[in-house]
Parts: sequence; structure tokens; C-alpha cells
Amino acid sequence: GETGRAGVLVVGLNPFRLFDDDYRGFLRLVAGQISASIANAQAYEEEKRRAEALAELDRAKTTFFSNVSHEFRTPLTLMLGPLEDALASSRGSLSGADLETAYRNAVRLLKLVNVLLDFSRIEAGRIQASYEPTDLSALTADLASAFRSAMERAGLAFEVDCPPLPEPVHVDHDMWEKIVLNLLSNALKFTFEGTIAISLRAHGDRVDLTVRDTGTGIPEHELAHLFRRFHRVQGARSRTHEGSGIGLALVHELVRLHGGAIHVASKVSEGTTFTISLPRGTAHLPQDRVNARRTLASTATGAAPYVHEALRWLPGAEAGEDVHVAPAGLTSPADAALEAVPAARILLADDNADMREYVGRVLRERWTVEAVADGAAALDSARSNPPDLVLTDVMMPNLDGFGLLRALRGDERTRSVPVIMLSARAGEESRVEGLEAGADDYLAKPFSARELVARVATHLQIARLRAAAEREREKLHDLFMQAPVPIAVFVGPEHRYEVANPPYCEMLGRREIVGKNVREVFPELGEHEVIATLDRALRSGQPLRITELNIPIQRGGVVSDAFFNYVAQPIRDPSGAVTGVMVVAFEVTDQVLARRHIEKLSQHREELIAALAKTNQELDQFAYVASHDLKAPLRGIANLSEWIEESLEGKLEDETQEHIHLLRGRVRRLETLIDGILHYSRAGRVRGDAESVDTGQLLAEVVELLSPPPEARVEIAPGMPTIVAERVPMQQVFQNLISNALKHARRGDPRVEVTCTDAGEFHEFAVKDNGPGIAPEYHDRIWGLFQTLESRDKVEGTGIGLSVVKKIVQSRGGSVWVSSHPGAGATFFVRWPKRVKEEA
Repeated sequence: GETGRAGVLVVGLNPFRLFDDDYRGFLRLVAGQISASIANAQAYEEEKRRAEALAELDRAKTTFFSNVSHEFRTPLTLMLGPLEDALASSRGSLSGADLETAYRNAVRLLKLVNVLLDFSRIEAGRIQASYEPTDLSALTADLASAFRSAMERAGLAFEVDCPPLPEPVHVDHDMWEKIVLNLLSNALKFTFEGTIAISLRAHGDRVDLTVRDTGTGIPEHELAHLFRRFHRVQGARSRTHEGSGIGLALVHELVRLHGGAIHVASKVSEGTTFTISLPRGTAHLPQDRVNARRTLASTATGAAPYVHEALRWLPGAEAGEDVHVAPAGLTSPADAALEAVPAARILLADDNADMREYVGRVLRERWTVEAVADGAAALDSARSNPPDLVLTDVMMPNLDGFGLLRALRGDERTRSVPVIMLSARAGEESRVEGLEAGADDYLAKPFSARELVARVATHLQIARLRAAAEREREKLHDLFMQAPVPIAVFVGPEHRYEVANPPYCEMLGRREIVGKNVREVFPELGEHEVIATLDRALRSGQPLRITELNIPIQRGGVVSDAFFNYVAQPIRDPSGAVTGVMVVAFEVTDQVLARRHIEKLSQHREELIAALAKTNQELDQFAYVASHDLKAPLRGIANLSEWIEESLEGKLEDETQEHIHLLRGRVRRLETLIDGILHYSRAGRVRGDAESVDTGQLLAEVVELLSPPPEARVEIAPGMPTIVAERVPMQQVFQNLISNALKHARRGDPRVEVTCTDAGEFHEFAVKDNGPGIAPEYHDRIWGLFQTLESRDKVEGTGIGLSVVKKIVQSRGGSVWVSSHPGAGATFFVRWPKRVKEEA
């Protein structure tokens, strides 16, 4: 919003709750609340920075008084002394030398105050420059000429070298006056013999002002600090120890405002040279201040105060030789009013009528003020109509400021009203006493109207932010209470419930738990891990996520095990200290019990799989033994028929010979059937080691093993892939498909083509023949066990071959299908995976 910042809130959805409009609306509320909380936090930080700025103002004020107290006290003493004498005299008037002394020191104070005012305007960005095209040579020479009498009295040579410049230079006259006068005054202060020279020259697109002296010089290590405010070179020889240490700092700031630069070069006992370089033209200046009109009163006092002060440094100076300053220079500039602030009602309590009138007049320019004469009247007014802020004196009749403060803090209606205490007692102890009593601020008399207004405005703003934060807190509480998920907030090391929303209370079967600690609410817990978890989150400041924690919960008078998933999130106060823990919990008892039941079923399944594997192994052994036992008598029958045929060769009738041939054919078919059943039973269960198989070479070996008749052609396309697979099952697949194609050709020139294409994750093999083809209604049936399309008397076959092919391929993650039409041959497709399928 107003901050210009954007963010993204990422939340996890409850997997056991439907993501409906209510849930979506709750998340929108959460996002909005978090956004508002962040904005409030940013506002709080901004206000905190303002409060820190006020504290910095106090520190700066302390530094200021420690550095310039002498500069204030000396002229004040010289003003107050003559005034007190005049008041004590019978005439009650001031004249002559005493009048001049008072006036002179008033001007001195005015000069110091104006310098400080310039600094405040610069820092506040309120300085009003007016850059006008100026004959800078004439202006500089005129300012310098004012110092000639002082230079001559000091016995110094004074050189002014300011020839006319090619064009006027844009400068602010008041600022340039202060720059030149401060540099010349500084040069005179530290030069006891020799020369002070000022020169002005144009160099390209710049104008350089140089002030050179043959004074005491500046140590090299001090040069870097020379333009720092309040900095003074310790131990330097000078005509006077008076000085605030802000003259050169002001010169530096004024030069900077002209877009220029100031440099200093100095050697101890040889002298110092200050060089100011200003750009020509106006491109470097704020265009709205070129030839601009001033709205603030000027702080320039002319050369007279500087020259007058310099003359007072010189030995033998007489009062009658003072340079007088026009009284008009005493006019003090008026500060601009503070920025507009929101309306508010302020209750002022002070027993001094003059103070009530003065403070009320200052504050009524911005706010509504009710003024009362003592603490009792202020308390009655505050209770009947609570104000936005209370401004109270400490010492008052009937009820003093501290009594009023205690009464206000003890009343629910006025507890949050900010209170600023006014007192004539200065010092750190008095300030601390007021703040410890519960005051929001403590202002010692005398104070400035500006400071008073600034503090009142600040505390009114802080109070508004506090009220807004409290409203947001109430909204957040309402949001927690309406949340569809169980939420609780614990505070303190004893984990006392501060918030527990209805879903949380319903989940735990407890109602009145806010204000109680967790051990009071759940005495059955003892020293359970859940308490240790809250302790760790509070101590470490790190969020903890616990899953399926078993917590014994008493419900309906019976303690039973319950399981919870929850997050313990530490809560921090504005200082960053962990003060509590927020818990978002979900009961997962039903899920845990269901999973445990599933785990038991899974364990039972594993047992069944193991038993099945054992049964399969026994079946393999049985099939092997059965096939061996069945084949043995068949081989005996076949050998016997061959012996009979050989022994009775030429003696058997044709019919008998045909029966013997038929017998041997039946024996061979039965052996093939037994082998097919054995292969089928093992096709999907028995796995060998995968190896790199050149399918082109494998197909060549299959063709060689089948030994097709001379009139048949089996063509293997070039570029067959090399794949990682079990060699024997793959060989069996191709052997069954090719032999099947040759066996069912029904023509004198059977032809079989084997090709392969890339099908993504598979190699797609195609075995195409030119046989009679297969009708579409039989495309699925032919893959069944013992399925043949022709009588076994016409074509030898068991109806197992294609079933074995399908079982082998599918158990390796592939697939098979056929494409065919009667009279157009058949194409059998095999998709074999490029990657070996993991065995289940």
C-alpha cells in the first residue's frame, strides 16, 4: 500500500480440510492482517526513529552547551551586570559605557544565535538562498576593506587583490558576506606578524577566492577535522581563546550550497591558505533559487560585528573606538511554524497564571487547549472527558503532578493518555524520576516553544499509533478466534494461555483455559515432551515442528492416547526478546491409527508375498520334476517305436507304418506341449541377469537355430539396436514369433521381415509375414493360452507360444499386439523398454 512494498505470503493448506470459500476467505484475512501488521510495524519503526531523533537532539543540545557555554555566559554577564546596576540605581536607567557594553554584547549574542540559526536551517533544508548575478570583485573588496583598520592596528600588511572578473558570478550576497568575513576574522585571530592577503581570480569555468596569512599555522593531523562543527585546535596560539568552533564549519556548508569546494593548506609557524573554488554560470545551482525572493528574514549582520569583535582582541582597544552597529540589526528572524498536525484536545495543568497563558497561547495555534489551575481540577476534567494529552506542572496545590499522574494511570479510561510533565527542576535525576513515575516525557524549564510543540506533536502521534496498534491487536484476536484451525498462544516460562480459539478448545475437550498455565489445564501431562518442546521454543527462539506426538488427553473422564502434529512458533516483542509461543495444532489420531492398521496389513501382505514366492519356487521345482518324469516314458515310447520300425523294416503293412509315424508325431507334440507349459509357468517369474544384447546378432542366431526351408526367406533389417536385456527370454520371444510366421505361411515362398524403430522409451520391433493373415476378431484371442486358429491335425502347435511371448514381454514392462487382415499377412509388434524394469 502506502509503503510501496510488495510481498508474497506462502501458506500450506490443511490436507484434511476442503479448500472451500470459507478457507479461502480465511487466508485472505490472514494476508490482509499480516500486511496491516507489517505496515503498523513500519510505522512504529518510523516513530521510533523520530523518538531517537529527539534523543539525538538532547545529546546535540548537551554538546552545544558544553562547547559554547562560555560564549553565552560572557555576554550575558556583561549584559546582566549593567542592567542590574541600572535597576538598583535611583534613576533606573542605563546610559553611557554601560549602555554600550550591554548593546555590544547583545550584538555578540545575536551573531552567535544567527550562526546557530543558519546551521538549523541548513540541516532542516529550509535555508533560503537567492543566487544573483554579482560583481564579485567589487563585493569582495568592499567586505575586505572593513578589516583594514583592524589589520593596521594589529601591525599587519593587508593585501586586497580583486581585479574585475570577465562576467558576473551568481552568489547569495548574505552567504558570501559570511564566508569572506569569517575567513578574514579567522586569519586575524591567528596572525601576529607578517601579511594577510585576499585575492580573487577567474580560472576557466571557475572563480577562486584565496585568503592567505603568515600566522601560526595548523598541524597536519588537524587539517582533516578543521571543518567539523565545534572543533578547535588544541594548544594553538591565538589572540583570544573565545570562539565557538563553528565559524569554519559554517563557511564549509555555505560554500557547499554554492556548489563549490574549500581547501586548506598550512604549515606550522609559516601560515595558512584557504582556497574557495566556485563554478561559474547557474547550471550547478537550484534553478528555483536563482534570483529567488526571500521569505525568511536575513541573518546577515554586516561587517561591523566581525570588525568590532576583532578590535576587542587587540591590545589598547578603547571603548570609544568601538564600531557601532545599527539597532536594526537586532531584529531576530521568526521561525516558520511547524508543519500542520492533526487536531487534538490537550489538558494543561499549571498553578502559575503567566505560564498557563504562555503555554496555552503557544499550543492553541495548533490544538484545542483546556487550562486548569491544579491537579485536582485536571483529574476531574480528564475523568469527565478524557483528553488526547495531558501537560502538567510538577509542583501544584491540592494535587501535584505526580499525584495526578498516578490517578490517571489508575483509571481505565485515562490509562493510555500520554502525560508530559513540566518542571523547573532540571537535571538527570528529575527527568528519571518523572519517567519512572510513568510519565511519557519530562520537560525542564526553561524550554522553547518550538521544543514544546515538537514534543507534544510527537507524543500525540505515538498515542495514535498505540491506539491503532491496539485496534489491530483486537482484530488479530478476532481473527484467531474465527480461524478454522486450532491456535493457542502461550506467554511466559510457565506457558500461560493468552489466546485459545474455539477449534483448539474443542479439539482438546477444554473450555475455560485462558489465563491458566498448561500444567493447570492438563494435570495428566506431568513432565511430558510437549512441555519440553514449549520450553525449547521459548529458550532458543527457533520454531519447532513436531509430528505425531503422543499426548495422553482426558476426555469424558477417561485418559486416552491422542496424536498431534503442531508447530511451536516463538513470539517476539518489539525489542526482539522472545516472550511467548504460538502453537498451531492438528489432531491426527485417526490418521495415525489408520496408518498403523495399514502397516499391519502391509506386513501381512509381505508375509503373503513371501509365502507366494515360496509356493512359486516349489511350483518351479514341481514343474521341472513333472516335466522330467513325463518326458522319460515319452522318450521310451519314441525309442520303442523307432526300434520296432527298424527291426521290422519291410515287414510292416502300410497302415501299420502310418500308425507308427502318427505315434511318434503324438509323442513329439506331447513333448513340445510339456516344454511350452514349463516355459509359460516360468515366463513371468524367473528373471536372469541383464546384459548388453546385439539384437541383430541375436536374430541371426534364432534364424540359424530354426533352419527355415530353402524356399523361405527371413530378412533382418540393418541397424538393429544393442540393448541391455535378458538374452534368453528375448531370444525365446523372437524364436516363437518367427517360427509361428513360418509355420502358418501356407505358401511355397514364405517371407518374414524383422524391423525396429525408436518409440521414445521403447524399442518397437515388428515381425511381418506374407501368410494368410488373421481376422480382426481373433487379434486378442490368439494371445490366450492353448489358443489356435486351425486344427492341430492340420498344423502342429500347442497354442502356448504367443502366450509365452506376451507374458515375457509384459513382465519386462513392454507390450505386444498384432496388425493383420485376411489375405494380407500379419505383423506382430513387440515394444521392449530401453531401460531394464526393476523387479518387484
